[in-house]
Amino acid sequence: LKPRSVTTVHAAIKPNKRAKVIERATGRCELCGARTVLHVDHLLSVKDGMEFGLDDGELNALDNLAALCEECNLGKGSLSIAPRLYVALLKARTAPNGRT
Repeated sequence: LKPRSVTTVHAAIKPNKRAKVIERATGRCELCGARTVLHVDHLLSVKDGMEFGLDDGELNALDNLAALCEECNLGKGSLSIAPRLYVALLKARTAPNGRT
């Protein structure tokens, strides 16, 4: 059994879950709206989540995953997103047309 790490948590996201995240985002980056190649990333970083005692299921829950373009994903790095940005993202996800 491999020790739990950021790499093993990321690897535990199944392809069908990745597809659901990208479909929910309607093929756009959830931060900037770009239509480009998308990555699936954690809103609450794996590192922070592990420090809070979250398990892989909690870290890889759909609510904690977002579709991000390469620029936003690399810009965010291993950080968790700011609470204000998280609230804006949740509002956009729950808006009638998927965008606010």
